[in-house]
Amino acid sequence: MGNRNGSSRRKQRDGTYAYSKNRRDDSSKNGNGGGIINRRPNQPQTPIHQDEHGGMLANRTPDSYNINNSNKLIYIANYDFNGTSSTGELSFRKGDRLEIVDKYSFNDWWQAKNLRTKQTGYVPANYISAINDLTACEWYFTETNRRDAERFLEQPHNGKGTFLIRPSDTNQGQESLSVLDLSKDKHFHVKHYRIRRTDQGLYYISSKSIFQSLQDLVEHYRENADGLCCTLTRPCRKVEPTVPADRHGLLELDRSQLTNQQLIGRGNYGEVYKAKYGQRDVAIKCMKTDNKNRMCVDKFLDEAKIMKDLLHKNIVRLYGVCTQEEPIFIVTEYMGHGCLLNYLRDGPGKNLKFKTILDFAAQVAKGMAYLEQKRYVHCDLAARNILVGEFDVVKIADFGLAKILQSGRLMVDRESQFPIKWTAPEAATKKEYTTKSDVWSFGILLYELVTHGSNPYPGMSNNEALQAVLNGYLMPKPHDCHEHYYQIMCSCWQENPDNRPTFETLYMRFDEFMIQAEPSYREVNYINI
Repeated sequence: MGNRNGSSRRKQRDGTYAYSKNRRDDSSKNGNGGGIINRRPNQPQTPIHQDEHGGMLANRTPDSYNINNSNKLIYIANYDFNGTSSTGELSFRKGDRLEIVDKYSFNDWWQAKNLRTKQTGYVPANYISAINDLTACEWYFTETNRRDAERFLEQPHNGKGTFLIRPSDTNQGQESLSVLDLSKDKHFHVKHYRIRRTDQGLYYISSKSIFQSLQDLVEHYRENADGLCCTLTRPCRKVEPTVPADRHGLLELDRSQLTNQQLIGRGNYGEVYKAKYGQRDVAIKCMKTDNKNRMCVDKFLDEAKIMKDLLHKNIVRLYGVCTQEEPIFIVTEYMGHGCLLNYLRDGPGKNLKFKTILDFAAQVAKGMAYLEQKRYVHCDLAARNILVGEFDVVKIADFGLAKILQSGRLMVDRESQFPIKWTAPEAATKKEYTTKSDVWSFGILLYELVTHGSNPYPGMSNNEALQAVLNGYLMPKPHDCHEHYYQIMCSCWQENPDNRPTFETLYMRFDEFMIQAEPSYREVNYINI
């Protein structure tokens, strides 16, 4: 990503982000403004007391209950949601108040009543917040680190002063303020400020200005830069979360709800379409069966069974399947920029900055670390199987070859086909796969990233590349490739799989790499007047 030039988008930015006082005042009407208690996400929302038997009892009047009716649990919608009525989903608008009827029957879907429409149904729990929770504030980004903040803020639609507050990366229980600034050379970049607390729980960036709440801190710096790089203008737009999988597990979707199907690609098993499921954009992987490939149906659906258990922000989310008639569908979330390989070769990725390359690598490593923890091997990690979405978010897809490890190693049958140039030598020759074999493939993916989609082992056939690797050959450092980046790449290609890093280690290396390239937290600069 890096610093981006501001001149080409100045007209788009000017006058767009004047944050009126009326807008701020309106926030109190929908629960996003005044009166919100500064509570960290996931922090218990109710005081806890011991009963006479030593058990724990919640206070009978928690803050998230409507003060006018203590028996009703009221939440607020952080996003618009257009539910599919045939499955019992409840539609709502951002700012709607929802009375929670049942939050325990299904983990990710709660039954609620929309107090505006008076209708009842199921809502995705990650789309709503308790009124008194910080996540109800437009500017508070939960589960967002420094790198995420920079990615969100440096999007072209943001202007100088766009900001967010997030949990601190280094100080648990504290927050950081991230602000988009325009430098003297007309490049946009993000500055970070550590928000500290006094012993009494008050908030400050500089000890000269101390605030009762984060809301007070934000309002102050909207009126006056007071030592920051600039005044705060508007909150950064939040990334709409992925709708959870159906509450009943692997869902058989209503095929008639899939509309506006447009062909966007072809794969090993069939075709891929963009479509609407209700009001939701989805991707459909379609398998056309005949006598020749009917035996592949189970393998095709194995991919859905694996995806059902994978819940991570860097892994494509499964919505459901259609198996009652042919063709068979696997329905997943839609990623607007398509596969990373095409994005690098022919899309906006042709001019990808090195900082974004590092960020993409870190995101893939984070998703693979999750698979590593769950004891899954992907077996086909490559740029063609990574999808690019909004806000430069990348997600791992195509689990058609993925398997779960039983004893640390996986023996693959001889009929399985793997892309040789991406395949670790022990997997290519012995059909023996481990998570360290995925690490080898990740090294090839790093090559694809830094060369903007070039084929690995250029000028070599598959057999020539395999023989070269077996003889100890490593691809040379690509032109203009950073030395440290190349060292990480080569560490993935250690001959002994046990010497290759884990994905968790790879993620930390890229995270440290990016932090070293950026300045540390800013201190407020005051001018003595």
